[in-house]
Amino acid sequence: MSVAGSSAPQEDNQVVFGFPEEWLDFKKRNPGFFRVVPALMVTIQKLFGRSQTLRGPADKVIFNLGNVCSEDFMEILLLCANGYGIGGMKLLRGLYERAVTVGYLVNQPSEAEAFLAYGDVHRGKQLNHARKVFDMASLLKPELIQEIDEGYRAAKLKFQEPLCEKCGTTRDTASWTKLSTEALALKANPPGTKKGIEELYLMCCFDPTMQVHATVFSLISRFDPTREGISFDPGPQREKADLTMMSAHNVLLAVMEMQNRHFKLGMDDEIEARRQDFQAAWASKE
Repeated sequence: MSVAGSSAPQEDNQVVFGFPEEWLDFKKRNPGFFRVVPALMVTIQKLFGRSQTLRGPADKVIFNLGNVCSEDFMEILLLCANGYGIGGMKLLRGLYERAVTVGYLVNQPSEAEAFLAYGDVHRGKQLNHARKVFDMASLLKPELIQEIDEGYRAAKLKFQEPLCEKCGTTRDTASWTKLSTEALALKANPPGTKKGIEELYLMCCFDPTMQVHATVFSLISRFDPTREGISFDPGPQREKADLTMMSAHNVLLAVMEMQNRHFKLGMDDEIEARRQDFQAAWASKE
């Protein structure tokens, strides 16, 4: 994939960000998806562009994480439509984790308090990392630093795990919950549903995680066999772009159902219509 535009210097008003040839090819490869996009956008606006009275911690987390999921979807579309399939995969990892968190909290709304409380742990860790680089006393007001430090100390008491059973030392838990993303996914489906979003774990979480981190997997996926051996392939990842877009579409539908169920929006028929659209859009890819 070459840099957009020609190699010669261009005037500012001629610079193009993105790859028009990739947009056209993506649309050509996935005509069914583009036929259902207009209706999908209408439903997205109804679900995430609405005014919503938030009555407690669960409402706040579920509604706002849902909004972030819809934004993740649009960002993935931008990358995939430009041939950056692996870039889309990296964002798919975050979309999936947020989606399963939403689903879990819809089923276990009391856990939203723990989700929010862990924010003080992240806030404290951020400040401590910043202290290693900056003179934070010159950047933040003393009372704000004190607030963050006190919030961190209080939150740490709630989120500890044993480090050594003999000496009794502990450390901060890595997350607000002891459940893994895969375990959360198993608990994120509507009651009585045997299968659901956990079936997307491999494509939407594990494989993308291998791309996010410095792994052999992330290197091999960019290798191109040649007569001399292997070389780095800088070209578009079109197959991954299509599969990632299909997966993101599927995850977004799950988030839509979660929002509808938690807030009792009465949009069952419309969301079912979007599910039927999904089946029609990606029938040739499945």
